[in-house]
Amino acid sequence: MTLSITSINNSNTLQPRAVFTDYYPPMDVLRLICFFLDDAKDVAHLGLANRHLTILFSRTELWNSFLKKHFPSSYAQFKSRTEGFSLYKRLIDIEQQIKSGKCRFRTFKGHQGVITCMTIWNNKLISGSNDLTIKIWNLNTRKLLRTLKGHCGWVNCMTIWNDHLISGSHDGTIKIWNLKEPLQKILPQTLKGHCGWIRCMRIRGDKLISGSTDHTIKIWDLNTGQELLTLKGHCGWVNCIIIWNDKLISGSDDREIKIWNLDTGQELQTLKGHQGNIRCMTILNDKLISGSEDYKIKIWDLNTGQEVWTLKAHQHLIFCMITWNDKLISGSNDHTIKIWNLDTGQEVWTLRGHQGLIRCMTIFNDKLISGSDDHTIKIWDPSTGQELQTLKWHRDWIYCMTTLGDNNLISGSVDHTIRLWNFHS
Repeated sequence: MTLSITSINNSNTLQPRAVFTDYYPPMDVLRLICFFLDDAKDVAHLGLANRHLTILFSRTELWNSFLKKHFPSSYAQFKSRTEGFSLYKRLIDIEQQIKSGKCRFRTFKGHQGVITCMTIWNNKLISGSNDLTIKIWNLNTRKLLRTLKGHCGWVNCMTIWNDHLISGSHDGTIKIWNLKEPLQKILPQTLKGHCGWIRCMRIRGDKLISGSTDHTIKIWDLNTGQELLTLKGHCGWVNCIIIWNDKLISGSDDREIKIWNLDTGQELQTLKGHQGNIRCMTILNDKLISGSEDYKIKIWDLNTGQEVWTLKAHQHLIFCMITWNDKLISGSNDHTIKIWNLDTGQEVWTLRGHQGLIRCMTIFNDKLISGSDDHTIKIWDPSTGQELQTLKWHRDWIYCMTTLGDNNLISGSVDHTIRLWNFHS
């Protein structure tokens, strides 16, 4: 090996003092080298300099380290011991496509209304709309496989449970569709009990929890379709629900957040402090984060019920929130996205560029994707706040988004279309 530590002897000539690898195991050498390298190309060039380095640089552990460093979200999903280099190369290729503005898209047409919700099942796309239908699509061919009819109102929300699709609607019903049945024979089971729109749903084991504009939350047995519990206590629409440590947390138009015992339906605690409707909630490290129409974000310690921080920088209602690398990302009707340090309550970045309400956000290969009422999707580097790309091909509001694998983004719009964006070269 050519790398060595040298010293100057009495004759003023350089002599090998000790071969580097005599003191350090090969992987430690790699980590020391890679500490100073930020680009995969640098690693590849160095690997070509010496056959020993080439062998060492092919080791999974090295690319595992690079994945952790450059793509922490993808690293969290990293399982295969042989996929390290190929996964890293694929993510780098996608990143270069994003930065260069290159991507391909395919359009799914068939709905006659707003695309309100989407989910993925068995390599198929399932979309719900205010045209009262649900459609199942082949993602490879864009072929419409089946249109599910049965709701008499908007399809507001969907989730998957054991190869069953569960849909909630403006008509006050929840329908359960067995996706394993032949597509032409799918007949839903209908859960009736709510007297208002179904606003939100969550799955816990074989139980479904639904929140409604009738001010109640209901818990259902998915095996029998039986209503088990009705949780009453809110005085406004139930807009969002989260499950935390066998408890249910609900946010409402009554400006309150309630914590419930999921097994008994007992109301355990009410968190008060917001002066506007609760629009969205998320949880990070036993902290509840709530966004409201009072323009504020509040952070609560769920172990004590105490308010920890109030974040006040937005100038309009908070519509959506996600977490990323122990940070909070919030989208608002002030047309901005803010990234927050939750340990200090300080604003890290304000992302400006949208000209409308930030309606939906997702993390895609450690990039932030935002959809807006300005008809655009923007891609950002959340570590720097830099805008990387704007996708402009929708003709109306971006209503919902989801991701598929490492290189596909799917967006649904008020323009009645769905677009699948591919960032792989």
